Amino acid sequence: MWTKRHWLIAAVALTCLGCATGSSNSTTAEPPVDVSGTWRGKLMIGTLSVLRCCGGTSGDANVELEQDGARVTGSLMAPGIRGTITGVVKGTVLSGYFTYTAGAAGNGRFDAQVVGNEMLAETLDSKLILSRVR
Repeated sequence: MWTKRHWLIAAVALTCLGCATGSSNSTTAEPPVDVSGTWRGKLMIGTLSVLRCCGGTSGDANVELEQDGARVTGSLMAPGIRGTITGVVKGTVLSGYFTYTAGAAGNGRFDAQVVGNEMLAETLDSKLILSRVR
């Protein structure tokens, strides 16, 4: 015999099953923006940057990027600085690591926002403002 308690348990169980199936209107992740190619712009090294003490200076920067799906590799050249870039693009954000030689070797993390043919990368107190070269 089904009591009120049994009916309540059955109702809760059916409700939970409905929740577990997920929404049929779920959105898919935004595809990664294409960052491959040549980018040029300005590097502005902040006062706290280790690049400053190791021979790197603010000035013109050149970045070459290759992309395979969401994975990105490349190089950066700026006054007193040479390095490699490895990262991942999620939507319009490129995040990754920069391994450099600027008098001494080191590495750092960065995040870059890409809007059309413009890119702004930031680390601690330094900025890299780039435009895609056609």
